[in-house]
Amino acid sequence: MHRSNPGVAYQGVPKAYSEAAAGKAYPDCQATPCDQFEVTFQEVELWIAHDDSSLSAFVTSLFEGS
Repeated sequence: MHRSNPGVAYQGVPKAYSEAAAGKAYPDCQATPCDQFEVTFQEVELWIAHDDSSLSAFVTSLFEGS
């Protein structure tokens, strides 16, 4: 499955600063709030299993400090 917009999982609630940061780094992203860091990483792992472009966005954000 290929997303037209990158997926960004973040730890926090909707409308939190984390969601704003995701939107600033990836304006057209599909932001997904997660209540725990472990759930955030699980969400990313699911995306990677279905779409390699999620891995690219995740790794890029790690190195850019987003």
